Amino acid sequence: MKKQIAKYWFASALSLISLQTIGFAHIQNPDSATVTFKVNTAFVQDTLSARSTVSIRGTAFGGDGSLNNGIKLKSAGGDYWEAQKRVPVGPSGGTFKIATVTQTGTGWDRHVVNEFEITGDTTITYFTTGLKEMYTDPVTGTEITRSDNWNPLEISKAGTTGKIAIHFRVNMLVRESFNSFNNPVQVRGNFNNWDGSTTLYPEVRHDDFQTSPYDADRYFFSRTVLVPDSLSGKQIVYKFTYTDPATQWESLPDRTFILNTDTTIQWKYWDNLPYTFCGIPDDKVVLNYSVDLNKAILTNGFNRLTDTLYVKAGMGNTAEYIMVTRLAHPLAGNVFSGISDSIFVKAHNPLFYSYFKRNADGEFEEFYMDHFDSTGVVAGPKYRKVLINELNKTYQVEDKLTDPVSTHRQPFWKNYNKVGKAVLATFEVNINPARFFTKVIGGTLNDFQGGPVVITGENIDSFTVYINGPATNTTNSWLSWNETDLGLTRQLNDEGINGDAIKGDHIWTIQYLYPAEAFVSQEFRFGIKGADNEGGTGFNHIYNLIADAQNIYKVQFGDIDPYRYFFEDCLYWDFTIFGYIKNCYITPHVENQFHPNKISLSAYPNPFNPATLISYSIPQSGKVSLKVFDLLGRQVAILAEEIKPAGTHQIPFRGDELSSGIYIVRMESGTKAESVKVILLK
Repeated sequence: MKKQIAKYWFASALSLISLQTIGFAHIQNPDSATVTFKVNTAFVQDTLSARSTVSIRGTAFGGDGSLNNGIKLKSAGGDYWEAQKRVPVGPSGGTFKIATVTQTGTGWDRHVVNEFEITGDTTITYFTTGLKEMYTDPVTGTEITRSDNWNPLEISKAGTTGKIAIHFRVNMLVRESFNSFNNPVQVRGNFNNWDGSTTLYPEVRHDDFQTSPYDADRYFFSRTVLVPDSLSGKQIVYKFTYTDPATQWESLPDRTFILNTDTTIQWKYWDNLPYTFCGIPDDKVVLNYSVDLNKAILTNGFNRLTDTLYVKAGMGNTAEYIMVTRLAHPLAGNVFSGISDSIFVKAHNPLFYSYFKRNADGEFEEFYMDHFDSTGVVAGPKYRKVLINELNKTYQVEDKLTDPVSTHRQPFWKNYNKVGKAVLATFEVNINPARFFTKVIGGTLNDFQGGPVVITGENIDSFTVYINGPATNTTNSWLSWNETDLGLTRQLNDEGINGDAIKGDHIWTIQYLYPAEAFVSQEFRFGIKGADNEGGTGFNHIYNLIADAQNIYKVQFGDIDPYRYFFEDCLYWDFTIFGYIKNCYITPHVENQFHPNKISLSAYPNPFNPATLISYSIPQSGKVSLKVFDLLGRQVAILAEEIKPAGTHQIPFRGDELSSGIYIVRMESGTKAESVKVILLK
């Protein structure tokens, strides 16, 4: 029997606290009774998972000790699980244990409940110890052994009198901005005069073999607090807080409960906002990361000697839990890599992820705006994305592009240190995107603040460009968006520094001298005629100053919000190629102005990174098939599969998801075919 159970279970688990028998006969059938099981799993961290189970295993109550023939308990909310079974009065039929199956491990209680006599309805109450028998206390650092009768509420009261123990517990998983490495968590209430000194402790991972990908010690915080027994029968009012560096409070009303005796409070999510995944996961995937930190290192955002790189996948509730993967420092170069553990996801959904750096000062998320989805068209939330089309697959995730807008561009971090030396910085903005959008497309640029200035193709060349934001003043603040308040000190000129600009290039410049005590990261945005018309709220430029270096920051007007410069997915400014204009699906009357006498196919630029423009011509209307293959003949993209009129057409081909190499673009129209070789260089 023991060998059979040990075959399936590998750790130690729950501890029996009480076995309460209520001796009264069942009226309808005095020969049977109801056994009620009540289990508190407060010390098995992740029984909150949809795939977690708590059950009775053994030979008692008609069981056979197998995994398939046991009594499954149902969640009663929070840490509590319950089940009832109608059984004959008399001997219980053998021994049993409580077993738990969770994401972080599988185990069963070390305490065996021996056979006992059932004389009437019976309630069996358990208190969990977690699966780890030996563990290091996260506060004192001492080694603790959990015995069969381990009871944290009783242990906390050892040597005291007149006290009641309350075990508080909160899960911070839903607070994605929460940084467990430098944000202490507290519980405050009327029991401690709302004092912030009652710090909760990170919980100990309960699986002995450390096989779990789930960071229980990073999201679960708890503490057993002793309060005077004079509070018995009274209402306890409390909330959870954390320090970041100011105190962050839950936004919900005060939490309350009536204190009667030693109490283990059901675990709580921060703000009562449960981590709501998009449904029961279909299956798992693995991510193989490869990310170039060259830009982050060169821009004073990442230090190879002091910083460690991590990536979190499952942000925005796109996986069943957030998977944290540490990426290895390369021996040479700046490309960091690593493979995640299995991540449980839904198929045909995006999986969100973000990069984080850690150092002695804490953990810091990358500064990233997701301008496009995986198709390169639709703007989305701030996270990076992997589109999950197939399950049980390893996805290659490469973030190495150098342009400012691609989904898979290199990471960038703000630097909160002082620059340490006076620095002269030059800011250059190319307003050709705005000129193209207004003059060629016929669009207008309105003021996001609701001001009266409207930029059109007719007036854009008569207006001056301004800069606004903390980078322009010593108070680190934004000013009102108008020419009067911004003034001459924020007015750019189109003649370059020292008059060295190329006439007619529409590049505007300005310089600022920063003192040694200035912050490294500087934030700002540009506006034509002093209006807020470059990008939406929250879309700002960030530049990291570098001491002992020439600080020149060059941008295109609007590259912080590139989707604004699209026009019906037909004509748009291409920020990835710095000024190259893409014309895809041009209106029919333009397409038919030229009728070629044969099919042709070309690509420009070539080589390219990350996008090239495929141009093709057909002499008569018909179906066009345009596909891309690698050198092994495997199809990697379909660019067109549709009826097109005679004429010349253009369509972009992006290589964000592809590796560097040679690819073949093949076009078929009628009985004719044409191919062109393109080279992707990353």
